[in-house]
Amino acid sequence: MPDPDDPWNTEDVSDPDEPAPDAPTPDAPPAAPTSLWGRIWGDLVYRFFLLFFVYLGVGAGVYVTVTRQFYFVVQGLMRLTVTLVHALLVPFQPDLKVAELRVYSAEGRGGILLIEECTGLYETVIFLAGVLSFPTTWRKRAIGVLAGVPTLYLINVVRVMALLVIRQWDVHWFEFFHVYFWQPALFLMISSVWALWLFGVVFRGTQSPDPAA
Repeated sequence: MPDPDDPWNTEDVSDPDEPAPDAPTPDAPPAAPTSLWGRIWGDLVYRFFLLFFVYLGVGAGVYVTVTRQFYFVVQGLMRLTVTLVHALLVPFQPDLKVAELRVYSAEGRGGILLIEECTGLYETVIFLAGVLSFPTTWRKRAIGVLAGVPTLYLINVVRVMALLVIRQWDVHWFEFFHVYFWQPALFLMISSVWALWLFGVVFRGTQSPDPAA
């Protein structure tokens, strides 16, 4: 059954016997011009970008506050990332070792040290802002959060694994990939996960309006 609260649902869910509330009448006065704020808020695109930056600012503030008060959560996430990277690579590289937040080769081929920026939390804040600001139902937003956040974390684990392999192969290429390649690639990954949620959840089952003749 179509959701009447979904702004992207184009199916007619109204009662066919009920007259249209916005039907024009011959004697109706012309509509008064709306305010600038009303035009901005009434446009879904403008509203999305406005809410996105609001949620992004709020998310950044919450992130800084929470991580300062509960930094042990961030440390636990870093340790989990180190453990996963080691567990996934050690079958192919048995000399890999873990020391605190560092994964390294016992044969002297180098390693990496995980810091807070390696947890994917920054990317998660951006993704959450994109999901929460998009005009859809809260049920679909919840699906986006529950599916998208773990997906972004797993992508980040793969990124750390790739950087470790590159670091052991060539330190110069490591600097290139770490600084110049993966930073913009992460934003592309955030956009890709968001787009998958958009077309796989938000727009799924909605009917496209008929093209104009």
